[in-house]
Amino acid sequence: MLDADSWAYIPDLNRTVEEFKNLFLEHKPKIVLIPLPDHPSSKMIPKELLKTMLEITAEHGSYLVIDHAYKAQYFGESPPEYFSWSPREHENLVTLHSNSKWTRGLGRRLGWVEASEHVIDGMERIQQCSILCPDSLHQMAMKAYLQKALDDGSLKRYVEETRKAYETAANTTIVAIDQNLGMPRLEPDGGLYTVMHVGEDSDDFVLRVLKNTGVLFIPGKGFGKSLQNGVRISYGPWVGNLDKIKEGMERVGRYLGTDKK
Repeated sequence: MLDADSWAYIPDLNRTVEEFKNLFLEHKPKIVLIPLPDHPSSKMIPKELLKTMLEITAEHGSYLVIDHAYKAQYFGESPPEYFSWSPREHENLVTLHSNSKWTRGLGRRLGWVEASEHVIDGMERIQQCSILCPDSLHQMAMKAYLQKALDDGSLKRYVEETRKAYETAANTTIVAIDQNLGMPRLEPDGGLYTVMHVGEDSDDFVLRVLKNTGVLFIPGKGFGKSLQNGVRISYGPWVGNLDKIKEGMERVGRYLGTDKK
């Protein structure tokens, strides 16, 4: 969905919709898995494209699986309408939800699944055979926290404050890129990341910059061919220390000679 030449996210929606239809009909997958916001770009997928995915998977007996790992970190005044889609209305829809991002418990991987009854039954049977020792202690701790935080209203306040903090960190990152690097980048609609075009092999760029500045980017190759010459930038770890984001981009800008100061 990223055009590597123009570095634009879905520059032609109608074309992307048709390309998805053609790919689906060619390969006939049983599952179409989509992260929302998109990873690693943190862009929100247009409703028209997601609706097409839901309809064509239903028509051919496949499932649309939406990974809502970053659902609580949407930017803007209100979340997209499709955040409220439910398997109750769409039997072929499965939604995955994670507590690990918005609670900053990245090592816990606690979450839940919404799906039709027969899908949940199948998942439970597989889970019983594949997970012999689930993390019961952290499940109990999360349950206790949620019960208390829902009752006293602190959960809603925390999620809202955290969402705004991530949005501020994202904006800080974009401004720092523009001021110090001047490289094409995508503006996040949520999540913890953005991507940037570096104009050369991403592995080479990351290694060279790390050695000379101590700043680490993630090579884009692992996310697909469109990010061959791109990197992922994570602003999530520095949501509480925006000066680190600014300093990192300043270091890279001075090394590359692209800073505008």
